[in-house]
Amino acid sequence: MNFLKSIFNIKEEPIKSYSDFWKWFEKNENIFHKVVKSQGDIEDVFFNKLGPKLNELKEGFWYLTGMYDDNNSELILTADGIIKNIVFVEELVDSAPKFKNWIITALKQPTDLNHNME
Repeated sequence: MNFLKSIFNIKEEPIKSYSDFWKWFEKNENIFHKVVKSQGDIEDVFFNKLGPKLNELKEGFWYLTGMYDDNNSELILTADGIIKNIVFVEELVDSAPKFKNWIITALKQPTDLNHNME
């Protein structure tokens, strides 16, 4: 029984470098892209897996996702205003390989949410 348990309880390698993170992301990118494109359960299928992997690398990464265009999902990695983490976000994004259906972006651009409420 322990043999079967060990087969089905395979642990993933820990994320120790930017390269490790992108290799992990590459293994999961198709599933992540499908859930973003279909507007499925992004929290459970994508974010609940992404967050812990980013935290293995370094705490302080924040993320957003959505469709960039009809074919490409976008992953935005940000430091959420924590200045000391900006360099790590930029390094991680700069180290990203090219993915077929993904745009990887560093640092969410501010948006103007002030609307005229007449």
